[in-house]
Amino acid sequence: MRSLRSGTRWVRETAVRSGGWMVLALSVGVACGGGKGKIVDASGAEFDGKTGDAGGTSTRSDSAPEGGGAGSTPDCFPDCIARVRRECLRPTTGSCTHEFRGNADQYCYSNGVKEIRTSPPFVKNLTVTFMTPKGAICYSTEDVSGPAAATVEVVFRGASGKEVARGMHPYATFKWTIVCDGRTFQVDESDPACTTVLPGQCADGTCR
Repeated sequence: MRSLRSGTRWVRETAVRSGGWMVLALSVGVACGGGKGKIVDASGAEFDGKTGDAGGTSTRSDSAPEGGGAGSTPDCFPDCIARVRRECLRPTTGSCTHEFRGNADQYCYSNGVKEIRTSPPFVKNLTVTFMTPKGAICYSTEDVSGPAAATVEVVFRGASGKEVARGMHPYATFKWTIVCDGRTFQVDESDPACTTVLPGQCADGTCR
């Protein structure tokens, strides 16, 4: 089946049925958070996620507000994506709850972030929307891959729905090619530095 990822922190997922509904069993635990990862632009130069400049070791975009919370998780994607989701990243540690409600799978994380996954036939393409702890739309992703495509193609959008980046990766791996801000970046999400809590780790319950 198609590999899915969380708006960008997508992970290889194997679909299994539980109680008649699709439950996501994630086979690779990778998502952005903590430590150092590698972001490399098309020229091969490493990218510093904080500044948006090529060169140096990638430290990911960490624009966390002081005092922790949802915004305290560093981001292993380029700043064009990191800057629109600073307040709604999955936590690097903690717990989460899953509930199917309103034609969508909803995931509530211990840092207050909420993730809503809506799949066909309710929408045209798989859409993942992230909400801040205050309940505001933060950013979203949409899988726009063609039915016979050899790669997964994902559109990243800010809170207004405007496209901010487009990313692609092979079905078998999560080595992303991200195009935004007039540049092309390579992001390897197999890097342990990209690890966070994932939907497949969520216990069924009430997601508020």
